[in-house]
Amino acid sequence: MIDNKKINTIFITITLIEIVTIILGFTIGSSFYFCLKPFIYIGLSLFAYLFIDKKYIIKREKRYINQITIMAIIGYMLLYILTGIIFGFANNPLVMKGKFFFLNLVYYVPTAISIELIRYRIISFIDKEKQFKYSILLSVILSFAMSNFSLSMFQSTKAFIEMFYQLLVPNFVIGCFLSYVALNGSLYASIIYVTIPILYNLFAKIIPNPQWIISVLLKTIVPIVAYTTLEKMKVVKKKESHKIKQKHVLPSILGIIIMAITILFACGIFRIYPVAIASNSMKPTFERGDIQVIDKKQQTYQVGDIIQFYGLNNTIFVHRVVSVRKDNQDTYYVTKGDNNDTVDLLEISQSRVIGKAIFTIKYLGYPTIWITESF
Repeated sequence: MIDNKKINTIFITITLIEIVTIILGFTIGSSFYFCLKPFIYIGLSLFAYLFIDKKYIIKREKRYINQITIMAIIGYMLLYILTGIIFGFANNPLVMKGKFFFLNLVYYVPTAISIELIRYRIISFIDKEKQFKYSILLSVILSFAMSNFSLSMFQSTKAFIEMFYQLLVPNFVIGCFLSYVALNGSLYASIIYVTIPILYNLFAKIIPNPQWIISVLLKTIVPIVAYTTLEKMKVVKKKESHKIKQKHVLPSILGIIIMAITILFACGIFRIYPVAIASNSMKPTFERGDIQVIDKKQQTYQVGDIIQFYGLNNTIFVHRVVSVRKDNQDTYYVTKGDNNDTVDLLEISQSRVIGKAIFTIKYLGYPTIWITESF
């Protein structure tokens, strides 16, 4: 029989530490987030493993639940990147160089892993009849740990509501799902679920930039769908005498990998990537709805080359080089659309060139243009 007093002590301790952590975040500021917070949660995870006895739980569906959990986070990442294709990308706000990259890595990854260690240990300790109640309570408490707060979030009602829906609601839903995974699956599946988005956002130079409501819906719908799928499969497996074999799972994983590579290719992660043409400025060389495949290899371009570059107001163009000028160890390009009467207003420096167009795919760019213009 589990000691109720011990359970209550654990939850009171975690809650008090959460309150102190939030207060420190407000008073100390960014130095707290980058220096103290990871160590607080690492210490709390050590406390959970030393103070809480682990029960041995038979998890009959463990392998299958782990597979679905990993497939769910891969699906989330694909959808997340797809929002970038539809709504556009933005420069990563996290500083990517030197000590700042190291500080971001040290803050986000150990904190996320420690939170899952705490969740897993506590869930493994609680009696079956009390697991639902305490899982919900634990998800509420840890949703604050998964969120970063600032004083600006409390300066107006609108800011507070946006903070509530952007941070607490999705983190609570994710926490409930990961508590379910902790009960029925394994710790490593939960860690993979929380660390993959973190690592992507740390290493990617550009990240999707959808409206916040789209981001919230994505973060909440994916774990709900994954949970519903797992529950339905439990019912099916009770009616069937045999287990789902590994060979039935592998095609799905291979399909996800192929889809991931395709979307990453479309997002420009690789050196060569496609661009949908939205105007007829280069007609008849290529037209609206065509796709130009761009090679991002840094090189010096010649008259006659077709390049992709940042023009006025950082608008992206794909036009032909009509003259080249070198000045002070830099190279400048004058560009023009084949269907335009005059050259482009802005002379393009080498640093503003993205890459060179290498070949055309007819008509396949229309779906991207239709989706983009619809929003």
